[in-house]
Amino acid sequence: MEMEETPMESETDAQPQETPHTRWQRRMATRPVAPVQTTWGMEVAPLYTPEDVQHIDYDHDLGYPGEFPFTRGVYPSMYRGRLWTFREYAGFGTAEDSNARYRALLDQGMTGLSVAFDLPTQIGFDSDDPRVGEEVRRVGVAIVLLFVLSISQPGSTFATLICKHAARGQQRSIRS
Repeated sequence: MEMEETPMESETDAQPQETPHTRWQRRMATRPVAPVQTTWGMEVAPLYTPEDVQHIDYDHDLGYPGEFPFTRGVYPSMYRGRLWTFREYAGFGTAEDSNARYRALLDQGMTGLSVAFDLPTQIGFDSDDPRVGEEVRRVGVAIVLLFVLSISQPGSTFATLICKHAARGQQRSIRS
C-alpha cells in the first residue's frame, strides 16, 4: 500500500515572487503570538535568521567551544565528550550518615555531589567552638578537617571531589 503525499500548507499557499521569509511573515500575521522576554527584559524574536547575526564577529563575539569568550561552553568537545554532571544537594548528620546518602545517590546515577555544610562550617567555625551551640550538623554535615571529608568519602572513585559551598557559591576542589 503506497501512501499519498499531501503537500504542506506552506507549499499550497505560496504567492508569486514570495520568498520563504516573506511567506513566513505573512503566515505569522494570521496567527500572531504574544511577545516573549527574557528574565532580564530583553525581547526574544519569534524567528532568527542569518540576517540577524551578520554584524557578529565570529571569533570575538561567539568563539569556539572551550575558548574565550566561552559562549559555546568551557570544553572543546562540549558535552559530547564530557556529559553534563548530574548533582544532588545532600549532607546531614555525621560524616558517616552523609557518606551513606552520597553512596545511595551515586548508585542511583548521580555524577556529582553538592555537599550541604552545616552553619558553623559555612562561616568558618570548628564544630567544638563554644559559640556554635547546637548548630553543628543541624542543616548539613560538619566538615572541619580534610580527615573528616576522607571519612565521608572513603574509597571515592573520583580523583577530585568538587564541593559547592552553599553559603558563598564557591567551588572548592578537595583531593580525596
